[in-house]
Amino acid sequence: MRYLYFRPNARHARPQRHPLLTHLDACSSRAHVAELHARLVRAYLAPDSAVAGRLVALLASPALGHDMRYARRVFDGISQPNAAVWNCMIRGYTNHGAASDALATFRAMLSRGVSPDSYTMAAAVSASTSFVNWQWRATGDAVHAMVRKIGCASDLFVMSGLVNLYGTFRSAEDARKFFVEMHERDVVSWIFPSC
Repeated sequence: MRYLYFRPNARHARPQRHPLLTHLDACSSRAHVAELHARLVRAYLAPDSAVAGRLVALLASPALGHDMRYARRVFDGISQPNAAVWNCMIRGYTNHGAASDALATFRAMLSRGVSPDSYTMAAAVSASTSFVNWQWRATGDAVHAMVRKIGCASDLFVMSGLVNLYGTFRSAEDARKFFVEMHERDVVSWIFPSC
C-alpha cells in the first residue's frame, strides 16, 4: 500500500500513515479538498483506492455541498472501486437530487460485477422513491426484486425505504404489506401507517 511508509531507523519497523492522510478528516471546504487532492497527486497517493475512495466520500457528502462532478472525476480514476465507494456515489447523487444518475451508477456497479450490500440497496430504494410518475414504478419494482434476491429484506433501512417507495406510488396495500412483514420498526417505519 503506497500510503504506508517505514521508518528505516526504528528498532521495530512499523508501518506509519503518510502525514498527508491525516488531513483527510479535517477537510471542511471544497478548496481544502482540492488543495489536499493536488498534494496527494504529487505524492503519488491519489491512485490508491482507499485514498481516492475517501476523497469521493468527502466530495459527495452534504458537508461539502455535493460536488458530484469533482467526485465523479476522482471516482473515474479508481481502477476497481469497492462497494463502499460505489455507495458514496449513489448516495451522493440521490442526496443531490440526481436520482437518474444514482440509478445509472447502481446499474454500472452491477454490470462491473460489484456485489451490492444493504447500504447500496437502501440508496437505490431511496433513489427510486425520487420518481413520482408511474413509468418509474417498474424501476422501483426491479430494485425491490434485487433486495429480495440478495437477502436485504430484513434490513430496517431497506424495508423502511420500500414502505416509503410504495407509499410514494400510492400503493397503500403494498406499503402496508411490507410494514407488516418488518421484523423491526423505527419511527420512520411508523410514519406511513399513521398517515
